Amino acid sequence: MIIEGLINGFDMIMEMLQSGGVITYIILLLGIYGLLISIRKIFYLRKISKIDATEIMGTITSSMEQGGAIEALKNISHYKNPVSRIMSEALKIGYKNKIEVEESMEQIFIVELSKMT
Repeated sequence: MIIEGLINGFDMIMEMLQSGGVITYIILLLGIYGLLISIRKIFYLRKISKIDATEIMGTITSSMEQGGAIEALKNISHYKNPVSRIMSEALKIGYKNKIEVEESMEQIFIVELSKMT
């Protein structure tokens, strides 16, 4: 009974697709593509939500005390997430004036944010 209903529903959907012509297949492909992109973004956002920023900051702090910015860059290089990339770029900027640092950090943040959305 249920299987017959599913088969009839599937047949009805196939008839609608065939009667719509080429444009319905294009719309269907675009819908599938959009669904795949959404799923990919959901997995990416779930992955980066598990990031422990305090661990990265602790690594940077202890490395700065031991050997400076170069040591900190070496120690956070194994982290592959937006927080570590932003912090490593901040360490690469060094001690410039406040305006240059803010502008550089804004550019880095925009790049990382574009990867998330």
